[in-house]
Amino acid sequence: MTTNKTKRTLRLTPENLLKISGQKNAHQLSLASKISAYTGYKYVRDPNKVKSVDLEVLFAILSNGAELSDKQILDLKIGDLFEVIEVDD
Repeated sequence: MTTNKTKRTLRLTPENLLKISGQKNAHQLSLASKISAYTGYKYVRDPNKVKSVDLEVLFAILSNGAELSDKQILDLKIGDLFEVIEVDD
């Protein structure tokens, strides 16, 4: 456990979402994942605006967009999808 008083949070790592999915951009990811273009763009192009992750959307990205099996999804590490960042109070 950290004693650092700086506020930190998790943020999606767009480059990892694209790498895992094999898609080249947010538009392709949205189409392959069958999610809204707005959500795909937000997750990939502006992850700082993502304050909460919809688990159904994340599952769609991983299962439809990346074509991962349930086991492959469960074998992912949290660091494969997120990074820890400092945020302003």
